[in-house]
Formats: sequence, C-alpha cells, structure tokens
Amino acid sequence: MTRRSSLVADEVKSWIIRGRYDIGLFAERGLGIILHPAQVEAAQAIIDGHAAYNLLTWANRAGKTTLLCVLHMWALFYRWGIPVPENERDEAQWQKEEYRTLHAAPLNELAGRAWLALGDIINGTSKAQRDPLTGKRRPAPLAQMFATTRERNETGSDKLLLRCLNGAVTDFRSSEGKAARIEGGAWRLLTWDEWPSTENPDDIRYVLYNRLTARASDFDAPIVLTGTITPETEHIAKEFLAMCEDPANEDWWGNQASRSLNPSSSTKSMERALRNLDPEDYARSVEGRPGGVKGRVLPSWLIDPAFLPELPAWQAPDKTTAEGGVPKWQYLHLWDLAISAADNVGMVLRVPWGWRFSPANPVVGVSIKVIPGSRTLIDAEIEFAIEETWLPYGGDIYIDTTDAHGKNVYRTLRQRGLPVHQFDFKELDHAKVTRKSRGLRAIRKLFAEGIAPQRDGAGEAIHDDLGLIAYDQGKPYGCMKFPLAWHKPKDQLSVLKPPPEDDKQQKDAAMVVLMGAQVCEQERRSVTRRYRVTVAGYG
Repeated sequence: MTRRSSLVADEVKSWIIRGRYDIGLFAERGLGIILHPAQVEAAQAIIDGHAAYNLLTWANRAGKTTLLCVLHMWALFYRWGIPVPENERDEAQWQKEEYRTLHAAPLNELAGRAWLALGDIINGTSKAQRDPLTGKRRPAPLAQMFATTRERNETGSDKLLLRCLNGAVTDFRSSEGKAARIEGGAWRLLTWDEWPSTENPDDIRYVLYNRLTARASDFDAPIVLTGTITPETEHIAKEFLAMCEDPANEDWWGNQASRSLNPSSSTKSMERALRNLDPEDYARSVEGRPGGVKGRVLPSWLIDPAFLPELPAWQAPDKTTAEGGVPKWQYLHLWDLAISAADNVGMVLRVPWGWRFSPANPVVGVSIKVIPGSRTLIDAEIEFAIEETWLPYGGDIYIDTTDAHGKNVYRTLRQRGLPVHQFDFKELDHAKVTRKSRGLRAIRKLFAEGIAPQRDGAGEAIHDDLGLIAYDQGKPYGCMKFPLAWHKPKDQLSVLKPPPEDDKQQKDAAMVVLMGAQVCEQERRSVTRRYRVTVAGYG
C-alpha cells in the first residue's frame, strides 16, 4: 500500500517538512500569507515555548487576527505537540488522537470574526493573501485542507469550528460571564483575542488565571493574549507588560507592533489618524503602545507606588506597644455598602498611633473583604460581616451612609455599642464642599505626599514640555500603601473619573480607599490643630 505522503512531490514535501519548524514558510508557501517581522517573532516565540503567557499588545490593523488564524491552522495541520509519525501504524494512531485548539474572545461576535477570517483564507479571498504591489492573489495549496463549519451540539446551541482533514479541530468560544463556556475542555493552544474589550475589566485576571490557565495545564499549552490597549484596561496592560519586560519572570513574553508593519495598511489612513486622533488614542490605536489615561482622578505615577508587591494580602492584628505602653497602631474599618449590582467592600487600615503617619511610616491596608451585592444579602448578614471583621482588630468603623440602606446598618451597629461613624459622600461642610470632593483632594494629597520637584543647578523647579512641574519619582513618596494583590481597588482607582462622570462607573473599592484617605487626613489635621493650640497656651 502506498502512503499518501509518497504521492506528494519532493519539492512540496520539502517545504512542508521545513514548515513544521518555520511558520513563516508554512504561511507563505501553504496559505499565501507573508507574515511581517513582528508576526514571525511572536509566532516563533510561541512555538519555541519561551513562556506560558504571550502578550501581543498590537495596534489596530497590525495583523493580530491574521497571525492567530495562521497559528491555529499551523497547529492543526502538524498536530503540534504530538510526535511526528514514522510509519503507517504511527500515522493511524496520530490521526485518531483527539487534537483541539481554542480561540476565545470577549463576545461571540468577536470570536466569530476570526472564524470568518479563516473562511476568507480558505476561500483565497483574504486581503492578507493579496500581493500589495501586483494586487494578485498568492496561491494557497494547503487551504483546501481546512473547512470552517457551524454545527449544533447536543444541547441545541450552535458552535463554530475550524476543521482540518487530519481530524484536528479549533473551537471558538466567548469569554463572557467569566468564561464559563470554557469550562471542561483541554486544548494544545489557547488564544484570547481582543481581551482588552472585556466588558468588566475586573474579570480579565480571573479569566486568564482561573479559566485559561486551568484549561492549558493538561498539555502545558501556551496562552496567547492579543488586543489593542483601551483606556479602561491600560493599567492592566501595563501590569502585564512589566512582567514581560522583567528578566526574572520566565512566565511572560511579549512584543508590540504598530500599524505601519502591516503591508496592507494605508499610509494615508495613518496620516489621517495622526491629524485627527488625540495623541493618547493615536499611541494606542496606531502605534500599539500605552498612551496614558487622560481625564482620570489619579495619574499612574500616583497609583503604582501605592500598591506594593511585598505587602501580604492579609495581615493579622498587631497589638505591640511602644515605650510607655502606648499602642503602636490603631485600626480603621471602612465599608462601602452595595447599591444595585455593586459589591459590599470592607477594608481595614493600620494607622500609626495618634494619626502620625508619613511616607516613612505610612497607613497600610491589612485586610479587604468583597461581598456580593445587596440583592443577595440581608442587612443582618452585612452587619455580621462588619462586626466579625472588627472584633480581632478593634478600632473605629466608618460606614457609607449616603443612602437609607447604609443608615439602617449604621443605626443597628450603633445600638449594639460598636464604635461606628457615618460617612455621607453628599454631606456638605461650611464651604459647601461635599465630603466626596474632600476625599478626592485627600487621596491625591496622601498618595503624593513626600514627592519633590526636580530642580536645576540653581535650585529652580524644572518644568516639562507642557509647562508643568516635573516631579522626582525616583524617591519613595506617598503615605498610603496597599498590597499589589488587591487588584479591585487598584483597577478602579486607575480608571476613576471625577464627578459627575463617575456616576456610571463601578467604584465600590475605590470609594473605600477614598473614605480612608479623607478620614485619615481629617483626623491628622485635627490632631495637629489641637497640638498647635496647646503649644500656644490655650490648652
């Protein structure tokens, strides 16, 4: 019996064999697609197994989806990860073994976009297969090995698939709802396209570490994250990029690509974007790099130093005393109670005794609790959670009493004798300034405390290109510190807008930090004022 491979011409067989180790050759000779340098670099890094997580933060129209299509077709064609068969018996077993890869995206529509792009490649109508100079289509002899299908599963729902003639399959799934649809599978290559478009950015880390990582564990499969950075997820992208750039972190690898690398992109369109787009949007959309986030309450250079990787996610109460038996610390409990679909968030801060905190002796977050919204909890359950958290630490409790729900909880705890205080965000002071506005001022002040302007040889402050004072960010500053593991408050602070633009934002954890900053600053000023009055002889 003649093996099928013996019917293939020697020249074709030669480049097919080499294509197993050279994906650029496979794409060009087999699919009629010439990959640009960033695509080749990324593909080879993924194939060579440089890292478990591969981050491609590319510009719009830089060729993200095309690369993912080629990767899946290459993996299916060669059944990447399974040893090459050496005889007919091995080949029969090679084809019988189940082989699947996964392509996920935040929405079914986005996942379907790659499925349609694969259909264009198979039909020979993809723009990536056209020579930009001659306008002619390149031949794609291996495209006929594949087919995109829409099939109905046993539950009656439709599913999108890419099938190869050797029996290998690519599944297309949505990562909506914390990627519940990705449960119960094992894949040899996992790609998550347009991850920055996830509706709730809080879900990004959960999907990546809890869903995709678990599904990749059976075969130690690489996970590829592709997408153009958005203002809402830039802080998460920067966190991932920092891990890629850290030489000590072997789990992450990444590269960036601008739209100009794509041969099919128009120079005129990029020039038009430069004229009309905001510089930050241009950096993200066209250049494929972080652009900065305008219109936010706090810049990244204030938030990033406030969240430290060396701080543990939880710390036990510290009851040690200083000289004279005075406690070293006091504890501050802050609770933002849920309205609608928001969460109940409680935070415990460890404050130096007497409110004498500074950059050298900062306020530190020691505990955080996130409890599902009020639609699933009764008041008694929330009250129990607050009291249970307070008992080991002691200290004062501040509760968000902006609405009636918070006021009811406050009254009940007060009747029990707990040291509870109201915090009404709409409360006005003598200058008609709301407590929320005072909290925003306090959080900026405490996060920036200790930072000094850069100075020239004459001692004058140096200004940047925008005419603003350039600060020296090389020295420690800020007198509120939190564990880096507390993703929820960091994420919400990173995108928090000033009122009233913040009304539509989920900001429960950010408001707890704001409450803490306002109370700490208010109490410290009160202590300082009493000290000054006493020294002046009025005490």
